[in-house]
Amino acid sequence: MQKSCVKSRCIGLLRPLILSKSRLTYPEIFRGFASSTSQRTSDQQAIKDDDKKEPEINFGFKYVPESMKEKLAFGIRNCTHIDRVLSEAYRVLRPGGRFMCLEFGKVPNPIVSSIYNLYSFQIIPVLGQVIAADRDSYQYLVESIQRFPSQDKFTEMIKDTGFTVIDKGWEDLTFGIAAIHSGFKL
Repeated sequence: MQKSCVKSRCIGLLRPLILSKSRLTYPEIFRGFASSTSQRTSDQQAIKDDDKKEPEINFGFKYVPESMKEKLAFGIRNCTHIDRVLSEAYRVLRPGGRFMCLEFGKVPNPIVSSIYNLYSFQIIPVLGQVIAADRDSYQYLVESIQRFPSQDKFTEMIKDTGFTVIDKGWEDLTFGIAAIHSGFKL
């Protein structure tokens, strides 16, 4: 599937929602995409193929609803090119807009970190197998969390994109297992 076809399909799925509301919620967006799961695998492959060919993805939105442009939760670590995602977030925000990202982090306390790593690598994949019969997805979850940059490094990436951060740029949650990152487009 060509990138333009994937782009048209994404815009086509969102257009009725965008035109009918001033604000969209994430469940509404995902329901729209879920209605088109039969092409999911080929779409994902097309996006991967296109990612190799073209360095910039622009879905052509003239208006990006507030709910789509201010928050991102537990998803940026799954993106191949985090720097491009941050650049796109910077591009679509209006001056004065705020980028916020809730993502897993690195636990700074060595004792809590070792307990968390034991839980992550030994228990989460087993629970995935028992509950969902899908150990591999839960193993991927843990590995993607481990590969994601530390809070310091991710904040530097946010700054490098052009965002202005206040203080250290993030707030740790639950001993640093997760963190809320924030940057402003000034």
